[in-house]
Formats: sequence, C-alpha cells, structure tokens
Amino acid sequence: MSNPQPNFKPSAATVSVLKLLGDAKPGDVVSYLAMRDAIRFPIDEDRLRSAIQSALNTSRRDEGKVFSCVPKVGYQLLRSDEVVAASDRDVRRIKRASSKAIDKLRTVNSDELDEATRGKMTTRLVTLAVASGCFDVQRTRQLEGPRASAGDQKAVKDGLRKLLFGE
Repeated sequence: MSNPQPNFKPSAATVSVLKLLGDAKPGDVVSYLAMRDAIRFPIDEDRLRSAIQSALNTSRRDEGKVFSCVPKVGYQLLRSDEVVAASDRDVRRIKRASSKAIDKLRTVNSDELDEATRGKMTTRLVTLAVASGCFDVQRTRQLEGPRASAGDQKAVKDGLRKLLFGE
C-alpha cells in the first residue's frame, strides 16, 4: 500500500507571480510592483511575501530557474554562471551555522549526559566539524583547479579526499 502524497494547490497569488517569473529571461528583473499588479486583487504584505517565496521555490524546483533578490526592486533571474557565483554566499552561511552549532555543543558538560545522549552529541560534533571544514570558502577555492573544472573525476576525488582528510 502506497502513501498518497498530499495534493497542495498554490494560492491564486502564487500562481499569478509564478506566471510572471516563468516569462523572465536570464538577466531580467521582475519587480515587486509587477508582481503586485499581476495578482490583481488586494493582498496584505505578509501574504504577498508568502506568495513570492512560494513562487520562487516552485520556479526553482519545477523550472530550474534561480532568482536573486535585488533589494527594494524585485528579483533577477540568474544565468548559470551567476548561480555558481552566488553559491559562495551559501557556503559562507553553512560554515557560520555549523561553527555556531559546534560552539553551542562545546558548552555542554558531557558528564551530565547519559550514554545515549553523549553518543548523539559526539556524532553531531563530528558531523558539524566535517560540514564546517567542507564549507570553507578558501579551502574550496584551493580545490577549484583546471582539472576539476574540466570534470576530471580523479581530480574531483582527490580534491574531496584533501578536503575531508587533509591529505
């Protein structure tokens, strides 16, 4: 017996924004004003933001379109090279988040924990330490050589080994 997937339908506002995003070409900016106009009915700011986020997520998932916020203007459809460049910001965010989580766990007095919880904490520390090390922009850039850029599988394997194990 299979589990049926829930059948969520996007709101009318999300559908309107999604149509607008779908018409965008790389480099185009879809303004907040255009999105509000596309909805064609009164909507409060919270519902507008929610509709925009839902449309952006759907566009990325279903159409492979990635947009970047242009503050106080709208969203710009990124070209493939811009998506790769924008991933540096994601790498820094993950690095910061994993470092903060490690700092929190280091405050724990492990003597106060039962064996199962201590094991869980150790596993989390190791996982976060690996994530923190892997998501280091400088280390990642060192691995971005011409062989790896050309898709050389051995270069990618060697780079991952160096990143994970410091070899």
